[in-house]
Amino acid sequence: KEELKHAMADHSEVNHGRKAIAPNPPEPDPPKSNEDKFFNALLQDLVEPPPRIMTCPATEQEQAKYRALLAQIFAEETVIGLRVDFDPDDVLEVIYKTMKILKNEPMLIEDIPGGITVVTDIHGQLFDLHRIFESNSVDGKPGYECGNYLFLGDYVDRGDTILEVVMALFILKILYPDRVATVET
Repeated sequence: KEELKHAMADHSEVNHGRKAIAPNPPEPDPPKSNEDKFFNALLQDLVEPPPRIMTCPATEQEQAKYRALLAQIFAEETVIGLRVDFDPDDVLEVIYKTMKILKNEPMLIEDIPGGITVVTDIHGQLFDLHRIFESNSVDGKPGYECGNYLFLGDYVDRGDTILEVVMALFILKILYPDRVATVET
């Protein structure tokens, strides 16, 4: 036993500071391009998707504020052209919360509920969005409170009420993440 300890001590003294040299050291991986990083992240989401947010992540106080903003956005005078004077902090808060929800959306949403209203090409027209929700209202409740919606894109590529449309869609995604799905933002 003692001899083994001495031999190991002698061996470590002799090899102290030396590095093992492999006959053919592996080549370092080339730096990954942004495209590689994108595809790796995409594959990771397919293999292990993030947990989808299915309930409103906002506090009761925030929900009340968001409902008040929706009431302001869908007020008659706004729908016919008056602009909403949003607080910039509210806009940033809504964007931030929506980004957190969308980041957790899977690449493929398989649990789309039946009776869904598919919406496309509103082109920043708040009047058109209001009409869609009005046509889906039930028992005096606005359609956005009681329906399921799939938005396919071209929400805000032109028009005078782009900010109102974006804020409405983002607030609805926050309040009803399980009933509002977006394909392209």
